[in-house]
Amino acid sequence: MANEITFGYLPNKSLFAIVFKPDGSVRTIRGAMVEHNEGLNSYYRKDDGGIQAEDFVMIDDTVRVVGQGQYQPESTAIGGGSSVASSNGYIGDVKLGETVYFMFSTGSTITDAGTPRIYRDDIETPITGGIAVDIDINSETNMVGVTIVLTTENGYLSDSDYTIVLSGATIGGETVTTTIGTFSIENRHYEPLQRYTAK
Repeated sequence: MANEITFGYLPNKSLFAIVFKPDGSVRTIRGAMVEHNEGLNSYYRKDDGGIQAEDFVMIDDTVRVVGQGQYQPESTAIGGGSSVASSNGYIGDVKLGETVYFMFSTGSTITDAGTPRIYRDDIETPITGGIAVDIDINSETNMVGVTIVLTTENGYLSDSDYTIVLSGATIGGETVTTTIGTFSIENRHYEPLQRYTAK
């Protein structure tokens, strides 16, 4: 899944992605994403051989921007010399009250997702509410889907950064704890957002 943009969203939408360099100039022109249907939700993919670490990705539905974030290449947690889990890096900056959907590949067989936990800023007590993890999405082996409902009732606040951790997951026959991504809630400002209008 290297050099690939993956985005979880509602089904039957026309989504497009554009990639900006860190200096705000366009890396890859706006192009259509391919939908993979998951029933009530879908995920969308776009191959991009030119994308690089720390590039900025913006996704729109022809009317408005529906997703944005910094691209990070997949990285792996090390366990017994094998690939254990691929990290999504920084998923993006979202609004409080929204629901985040994303997917990642474990690289090795996952039989138990363990306990998903989310840590806010430098606070040591994890958030465990509003998180769902599904294994082998759409019968795709080792593909894991994550849904996070970002409400204050579930313990989420704006102006904060969050780290997503799978604790005690069984991957490749090993019990591991690994970071699978980070995101922020109303805690970023990106200059490219002011320069891009969906067409």
